[in-house]
Amino acid sequence: MTDYHDKGWKHTATYSARVLDFSENFVKTEVLINKNEGKYQVRNIPRQLFDGQTLSHGKLIQIFHFIKLNEMKVRIEDGENHVNPSDFPENNLFDSVKDFDIFKSQ
Repeated sequence: MTDYHDKGWKHTATYSARVLDFSENFVKTEVLINKNEGKYQVRNIPRQLFDGQTLSHGKLIQIFHFIKLNEMKVRIEDGENHVNPSDFPENNLFDSVKDFDIFKSQ
């Protein structure tokens, strides 16, 4: 992470997140808000913040927030070596619907 302290920026928060989906304009992410309570938020982030990064479904990232007088800055970095994949629930759609009658053999 770049040191912004010498430019007057104060680091206020770091979030672990993973990429759920992406399009030409936005990257949909699942952001870990509180690990102990299992709280997550889905946030759409402008694609431009990911320029230069290879995107893939499930990619782990870190989101850094910085502030200074009348300004806020968000920085996105690769989280592969810093974010624990087990912090995020498995998203297997078929596990959630496997007991529906339409999937049972007759």
